[in-house]
Amino acid sequence: MQSSIEKLSSISTLLKITVPAAEFANEYDLNVRKFMKKVRVPGFRPGKVPANIVKQQYGDSIYGDTVDVFCQKYIQQLAQENNIDFVGVPEVQVKSEYNVNVDLELEVNLQVIPELEFKPLNELNIEVTDAQISPEDVDTVIERLRSQQATWEVAADEALADGKLAKINFVGRADGVEFPGGKANDFALEAGKTQMIPGFTEQIIGHKAGDKFTIDVKFPENYHAADLAGKDAQFDIEVVSVSNKILPEVNADFMKLFGVKDSDLDGFKAEIKKNMQRELIHALRRANSNAVFNALSEQYGEFEVPKALVEHHEENLLKQTMAQFRQYGIKDESFFKNFKDEVMTKEATSRARVSVVVALVSRKLEVNEPKPEYIDEELDLISQAYEDPNEIKELIKKDRVQYAHILDAVLERTLVENVIAQANVTHVQKSFFDLVN
Repeated sequence: MQSSIEKLSSISTLLKITVPAAEFANEYDLNVRKFMKKVRVPGFRPGKVPANIVKQQYGDSIYGDTVDVFCQKYIQQLAQENNIDFVGVPEVQVKSEYNVNVDLELEVNLQVIPELEFKPLNELNIEVTDAQISPEDVDTVIERLRSQQATWEVAADEALADGKLAKINFVGRADGVEFPGGKANDFALEAGKTQMIPGFTEQIIGHKAGDKFTIDVKFPENYHAADLAGKDAQFDIEVVSVSNKILPEVNADFMKLFGVKDSDLDGFKAEIKKNMQRELIHALRRANSNAVFNALSEQYGEFEVPKALVEHHEENLLKQTMAQFRQYGIKDESFFKNFKDEVMTKEATSRARVSVVVALVSRKLEVNEPKPEYIDEELDLISQAYEDPNEIKELIKKDRVQYAHILDAVLERTLVENVIAQANVTHVQKSFFDLVN
């Protein structure tokens, strides 16, 4: 095999590969013999089809399979030998003639991760977040738990107001035409809580069960569906019912709902605080990771990234967005068609750049092995929320995907701590609810 490498740009590299005719012909004949064993041709017993018949009927497929063998063999080999960090599927062109008796000539375009010059970490300015849990925070969480367990009691002849729940039917139109996701029956709208288009809830407040009316709204300019962004719309509304919230008492039965048995109010608060502490640890790590990544992103600025890497982050963003909307009962696939817009592509590009910088800094700081003590801490943090922590730890360790997420989290934590240790840091104190919502 002969090869050459040409750097076309910061994100593109061209491989030229020549496979000698004899080597290609040997592999081609091997694939012919494989086909002879498995193909069925009328008039011949299985495994007894002559080679010339196999070549005649399946020659194109065999030729393609043979080319794939050398692509898989030499592209990865050359990338490893020459430290080419590529992403996506290689773009392969066969430049030689279609003939098993001539040298196979391939041109392979690889999308590569750009090489950046490492910048000193002591030039970074990072705001590190600290937070504590106060007794008032615990009381607030308990009130929220009461609200979650509240029941709704239909209130005859009462108008919708903040804190009340309305069941509504609605149909939305833009330019006089109904649009996907703009229609629902028995939709639960809690005034002051349910997030809707600006002006939507405000025009329903004050109405009672049985009221039918039309409201005018304007979609935000940055609305996720590009074909609706900034448009005027009308919604036909029918109020089905209005209900009041009934909060439960904080008693033994209430505490049992959250796994706390045979305890008084102080014991219940202590258990709630333990759960809050786990949430706070995750929130602090997330906030400080974002601070570090944002600082690194600003330090390195904009640079070109391969399309495949952007598309990878774009798909992840799309999955996250779809999952969030499905939580609200929106499952219509047509509703998601316009989600991949310029805003999402811009965010995906930003994340792609951050991933390149993070990989560079990780290599420079030699953050490549998860710390065993951090793995144990992460497993403890997750498992303590369950009745049998040891069982949960073992289940996580056996789940390759979930355990890989643990290792990734540990590596990220290690990187963030190392960067913060070398950067210019200022500390800011925030409340529990500033971080956890």
